[in-house]
Amino acid sequence: MTPTYTAEVGRKFHPDGSLRLSPGVTVICPVRPGNPGYEGALWAADQLRAQPFADHFSFLPPSSYHMTAIALIGEQRREAAWWPSAVSLEAPLNAVDEHFIATMQQVPPFQPPPMRVTGLAGWNATVITLEPVTEDGKQALLDYREAVAAATGLRRPDHDGYHFHITFAYRIIELDSDAAAGFEAFRVAITPTLQQMMGEFAPDPAELTFYDDMGRFAPAAERHTLVSRR
Repeated sequence: MTPTYTAEVGRKFHPDGSLRLSPGVTVICPVRPGNPGYEGALWAADQLRAQPFADHFSFLPPSSYHMTAIALIGEQRREAAWWPSAVSLEAPLNAVDEHFIATMQQVPPFQPPPMRVTGLAGWNATVITLEPVTEDGKQALLDYREAVAAATGLRRPDHDGYHFHITFAYRIIELDSDAAAGFEAFRVAITPTLQQMMGEFAPDPAELTFYDDMGRFAPAAERHTLVSRR
């Protein structure tokens, strides 16, 4: 039977699950080895790999694990609402990068607040959903996102409804009814363990990063190593 692919195939992935060139810019808070966020995502990925429907997913390298503080642009979406107001929609990607490097200097460094797990979600991206532990932490994240939007001239349509998360896989083939039921049972079953494993944890400080694909997020000093920036 010919598989029915999700919208991520042809956008971020090839049909075989390998990463597709889909350049962009984003501000992330990495979760690295030793951080409970990293260990939880690694464990969740291993649990998903053991499921009978695991071949419907493409798994990200653990070195890419992070919580996005605020997404900026994707090369595939050159539309006014998703693009900084001061930059032409036809601008070369390197020029767009330079805009973000310059404007992000206006934004103070940011240490994200402690976060906790609210669940595991099966969007096309398979994610551990997060929320700040305190109201002060929630406000700090909102204030940082507002500061970045003001400095860069980019306030995306999804700005106010954004949900924080750590992505560890993408669904690339649609699940049939049996597999969908299996995934739902899996999602519910592992959530309490994730909550216990990860507890309250803080990702690393926010970083402006640049990428070719979902497998690697490079700081400005390494931007020249990206295929899309050569």
